[in-house]
Amino acid sequence: SGNIDTEIVGSEEHRQVARETVASSAVLLKNSESLLPLPKKSGRILVAGSGADNVGRQSGAWTIEWQGVDGNWMPGGTSILQGIREVVGDNSMIDYEQDGMFDSDSTKADVGIAIVSEKPYAEGWGDNANPTIEADDLEVIERLKKSSKKIVVIILSGRPLIIADQLPSWDVVVAGWLPGSEGAGIADVLFGNHPFTAKLPLPWPATIQQLPIESNGI
Repeated sequence: SGNIDTEIVGSEEHRQVARETVASSAVLLKNSESLLPLPKKSGRILVAGSGADNVGRQSGAWTIEWQGVDGNWMPGGTSILQGIREVVGDNSMIDYEQDGMFDSDSTKADVGIAIVSEKPYAEGWGDNANPTIEADDLEVIERLKKSSKKIVVIILSGRPLIIADQLPSWDVVVAGWLPGSEGAGIADVLFGNHPFTAKLPLPWPATIQQLPIESNGI
């Protein structure tokens, strides 16, 4: 126990290290036609999905509470949406709708970014015999496909999710894991401030029947 020096813990220096760690841990699973990194001058970018503006979901459990929180409850935390706006600045128009309900009558956006996520969980509360992307988020992606020329899907999760059926129709897929408070680290790899360097320790499963995947001592 004891007092926490808040001038040190959570300082700008610490947050920069955390942001670098987020960028260094994101894994590029698919990158059709080398779409990433996106140019910051991309015209119009649509952002949607349950994890786009939700620091609680991008942090997972053991954050604020045992089972985590759903929403922006973390003081000083930066959501991925906020990070995208910071990194892109005034170079592109960023439109955000969590449910992906954009004006279908307008010209298609250059890029649609869907940030899908699991609800936070810890221990047995997260057990799932069929870990997949939530139905609501899959609907968001389908809406984005109608409104965008290209689709980037970022998966925030504590484990690989089964995406084999959907994968062919997505242009880019990024495993963002649970990046925590510094969502701008994901924006850094999307827009080329930081290269993708992380690799999967094991293959991403195509079906639940493949689990468990053995490491073969690697």
